[in-house]
Amino acid sequence: QAQAYVCCCGIHQFTVVPAMTAFAKQTQALQGIWKEKGNEKMQWFVEGETAFMVYKGRRNGRKFALKENPEGELIWGSGKFVLDSSFESGNKSADWQLGKDREKVAFTWEFVSSELPPEPEEEEPRPKAKAKGKGKGK
Repeated sequence: QAQAYVCCCGIHQFTVVPAMTAFAKQTQALQGIWKEKGNEKMQWFVEGETAFMVYKGRRNGRKFALKENPEGELIWGSGKFVLDSSFESGNKSADWQLGKDREKVAFTWEFVSSELPPEPEEEEPRPKAKAKGKGKGK
């Protein structure tokens, strides 16, 4: 959060804006649609600090929170996966490492687009079937 200050003479004012954390920079760099390398049908749309599954070009109901762990790293959900610390804005691929073993890459995302996928379509309720035949006791 930016803070305003006045210099020692009381005349000049200035604002200090803190630098973005690594988590904030990486989260911002992930915004958009990504596909999993080797599984082109599996896509994810990152908006803010949430990753939404994309199925058949539309957002699916499945989503995961992107959080900051105590070390300042970007983690997926409960921390099973950690985004490679070298990932930065402009990268076209993102390696997700195992949270317990940072030497192993669990999966890799490849950048697709920064366009927003459509919201999921609501299914129309199925019409109720009309009963055929005789009712009870007839």
